Amino acid sequence: MLGYVVRRLIHGIIVLAVVMVIVFLIFQVLGDPVRKILPTNVTDEQVAAFRQANGFNDPVLERFIRFVGDVMSLNFGKSYTLHRESFPVVMAALPHTFILAGCAFVVGLLIAAILGSIAALRHGSGVDRGIVAFGTVLASVPEFWVGLLLIVYVAVRAAHLPTSGYGINA
Repeated sequence: MLGYVVRRLIHGIIVLAVVMVIVFLIFQVLGDPVRKILPTNVTDEQVAAFRQANGFNDPVLERFIRFVGDVMSLNFGKSYTLHRESFPVVMAALPHTFILAGCAFVVGLLIAAILGSIAALRHGSGVDRGIVAFGTVLASVPEFWVGLLLIVYVAVRAAHLPTSGYGINA
């Protein structure tokens, strides 16, 4: 059992390392990150000053090592759009994320229990096959797509919920 846990931990560390390399490289390959951060109407001198002040002129390997060191020390840097540290912004949103995930879990569990009970009571019937087909399709569709469809139909068209934000005034 201990060997299994150790192997899983090693695999987890390897996956995290690969993900960190991929995330870093994506931001390096997909265009100039400085041009994405700064407004479009900045001068070349302002771009050069920003690059120098924030270490974007350093070699890629040096930036990657700094990135890994920052991640290991839980220093997630500064949000260039909010002009403050990123970690407190993420931590402030975490309780709302847990509430949303918990509500989605409970609603999904209730729907699954109801539909599963109906399918079990009507085993082998058209209702059972329809519920199984619906579940298979729903499990196959990416979650972000279902979320977008729910936003469009429940929040925008039916106007039952806000499209974004938290609370009444959001």
